[in-house]
Amino acid sequence: MFSTDIEVAAVEAMVDRLIPATGMGSAPLRAGVPTFLDRALRAAHGRGEGTYMQGPFATGTSEQGYQLPLEPHEFYRVALRDLDEWSGAAHGAPFAAMSPGTQDDALRLMQSGQMALASVPSGLFFGTFWFDVCAGYFADPIHGGNRDMAAWRMIGLPGARTDLRRNLPLDERVDLAPVSLVQAMARARRIADMARNLPRTDAVIVGLGWTGAIAAEELTEAGLSVVALERGPAYGQEDFATRRMHDGLTYSVRGALAQPLDRTT
Repeated sequence: MFSTDIEVAAVEAMVDRLIPATGMGSAPLRAGVPTFLDRALRAAHGRGEGTYMQGPFATGTSEQGYQLPLEPHEFYRVALRDLDEWSGAAHGAPFAAMSPGTQDDALRLMQSGQMALASVPSGLFFGTFWFDVCAGYFADPIHGGNRDMAAWRMIGLPGARTDLRRNLPLDERVDLAPVSLVQAMARARRIADMARNLPRTDAVIVGLGWTGAIAAEELTEAGLSVVALERGPAYGQEDFATRRMHDGLTYSVRGALAQPLDRTT
């Protein structure tokens, strides 16, 4: 665990006030937001990997983003220390020990940028913390937050489903149970396990369009056994008869010729 017990107490108190348990959805503490934050701070994100961290370090505009020499994990550690020092001086107790109403007032002051923290801009810390809290609340559970996909269920997000095309043209509301990355990967492994060996053939053509069809004809005329692979179910000549009236959405929107990846492979 990256955070100290004192830092964990402050983080949990802040998270609990920013997304109170009395609001919609699961309480952020039960949803594992502090766990998400701790994992992020001790991983590549916390070390500032992928972020330009070289000088010069000057006060920039809001559009210029983060401008401090501290790596994210250092920024959190310094800011949380400053917060408890400010709370002790202003209210005689660390942030986690203050009453909920006093905590709310302190967070509003921090959000406005008027809280005088010793080492870092309070508004910058609030914005960073709030962004990370939202990320932890709505991220895939594999990262530690959004436990039991409670936040996804609250907003109706289907999660890591790979194919939603059959639901897109529907006019009515579609409620789909969310799927996590772990569940999606497990399903992919099950599909891979269902693969079977087919009888040996002389030639396999992937994609039976114009070019594939011409190649298949010439190969079969030469006496070879040919198998053509195409997405979607098997279709006969009657499916493409010119006298048959097709729904204009059948192929272009609903993907009738395409393979339903959520059911077959």
